[in-house]
Amino acid sequence: MFTTTFVERWTREQVMLIEAEKNLPTDVDLNALVEDYRRSLLRLNYEEVVLQSKLDSVISDAELEAFYEKNKDQYQLEKPILRCLFMKVPTPVPTEVEIQKLWNRANAEDIASMGDYASQYAVSYLLSDSTWYTLAEIGELIPSDIVNSKNINANTDWTLKAKNFKYYLKVLEMKSRKDIAPLSFILEQATRAVLHRRKLKTLDEWREEIYQKALSDNQVKILTN
Repeated sequence: MFTTTFVERWTREQVMLIEAEKNLPTDVDLNALVEDYRRSLLRLNYEEVVLQSKLDSVISDAELEAFYEKNKDQYQLEKPILRCLFMKVPTPVPTEVEIQKLWNRANAEDIASMGDYASQYAVSYLLSDSTWYTLAEIGELIPSDIVNSKNINANTDWTLKAKNFKYYLKVLEMKSRKDIAPLSFILEQATRAVLHRRKLKTLDEWREEIYQKALSDNQVKILTN
């Protein structure tokens, strides 16, 4: 069965190649196309080797901040995002009174304590007060009849028992659609953009260096009439 499949695939490929050769437009220089492709492969592979040796891929926080400040208008949000605290705990909730006090205060020390509590008792939780989430990500953690984009806003702070669980949700900050995205939310995109620009600059400088060296070594002569 393997042999039959291989032979049929190979045969189909040959039929297509023969048909392509028979119908190749007369104005197409196939040898020139192959040579162009060969040159492109040579150049691209060599450039990859050069980048591996020359490109510094370490990007400082200061460089990212500078890039973000200069280009942040390009990063408008397509959907609302929020920083929040969230826990989903099975009922009956262990030490419910004590955890509610921590939740109400929610200072840095309390959040750390809630993290210890959540790791023991919560089914799911989000207790990083600096991380941004989309409403859809939060919606996946809470039944749709409890939360949606219409009943979550910048002032949301509630606890609710439903379906054998107690849900805790506290919105710390919220940004609307078309607001400028925070750097931490688009950090991966910004990092890629900075690295791409650095890559282009590195290649431009290297190409110029190679060209000037060829000129100085008399490997290139430009004849004028």
